[in-house]
Amino acid sequence: MTESKAMFRLTITPPFRAITGRFIKAEASLLADKRDAIRTDAARMRDLAQEEAPQKTGRFVQGIRYQTFITGETTGFKITTPQPIGRWILEGTKGHPIPKAHRPPGKPLHFYWARGPRGAGMYSFFNVYHHGTKANRFMGRAYRRWLPGARGVLSKIARDYTRNITGASR
Repeated sequence: MTESKAMFRLTITPPFRAITGRFIKAEASLLADKRDAIRTDAARMRDLAQEEAPQKTGRFVQGIRYQTFITGETTGFKITTPQPIGRWILEGTKGHPIPKAHRPPGKPLHFYWARGPRGAGMYSFFNVYHHGTKANRFMGRAYRRWLPGARGVLSKIARDYTRNITGASR
């Protein structure tokens, strides 16, 4: 009786070393892409927030800033507004008296009213009651404008990462 021999050969293409190298290269490329995208998108979100924010004097708008961060595998950014006025604008305020501590002792508060009780002009008051302000959700409006573009950027980063791993050309 003759023995029958069977031989199986398993070849992995590309070899493991090549795959490992692709992952290392893709990871470095991904990190650079994420950093660039975050800086660009953070600046775009800041610009949109500045467009949507109240423009009365421009000082508040100039104080809207962004800060990028990397924590472990997470790359992100945060938008900040001058405080406490940013919170007052975003959340609104209830009616309240303006305390005397916010003005020099014995001095009234001065306001320019375009449509005051006696017409346009400067008005002075010792006791002032602020009627409160309605919430202005400018950051939410900016976010809704920002989101479609951000999704496109994230999709491009994911496609590029996949191409780097598989070795496909762009």
